[in-house]
Amino acid sequence: MEMKKISITGSLMCLAAAGLLACSDKTTENAMEDENTGNAVATEEAMDDPVVVREVRAVDLDHDGLYSTLVTTTYYEDFDVNGDKVLDENEFNSSMYNTWDTNKDKSLDENEFNTGIKDYNMPNETWAAWDTNNDGKLSEEEHRAGIARSDWFNKWDTDKDKKLTEREYVDGVFVLWDRNNDGKLDSLEYLDIVNRNYKK
Repeated sequence: MEMKKISITGSLMCLAAAGLLACSDKTTENAMEDENTGNAVATEEAMDDPVVVREVRAVDLDHDGLYSTLVTTTYYEDFDVNGDKVLDENEFNSSMYNTWDTNKDKSLDENEFNTGIKDYNMPNETWAAWDTNNDGKLSEEEHRAGIARSDWFNKWDTDKDKKLTEREYVDGVFVLWDRNNDGKLDSLEYLDIVNRNYKK
């Protein structure tokens, strides 16, 4: 793959070294552009920088682009509690719960639920169907039951080994986020959702 050096400026999407997505006005010269796809690809030197800034074009992330972006973060390692480099169904369910719990209070309120079903493309789900004990919040068990109805774990487990690799996870998320089914994520589909779900 032929590469050329480019300058990528901030006020767009940034990857923090801890694997968190945030914004910055920092400029870095430590990136290359893939001439075949036009996607920005961070160099090894850039990955050592505390903040790597990537340019996000209106239609620049396909499956590989999303994978390349998220693999530089620690989100998957954080989800993989036992450190075996795959997610079992319990780790997957916990990861989804913790992702939806944007205020990190170990409970989902109705606003977090509504944002979660919107972000993960579940328009037919209702709060009443998930909050089975009617206490005004979702426990991890209630959330797990709701997510189980989607059967995402089994659908995303393409090799049927009852574990999700990072690639299977990212590919599954990609399908949910690609609302217009064009095989690419544009900035409207992508930036808000990633910043909400994959930053701490």
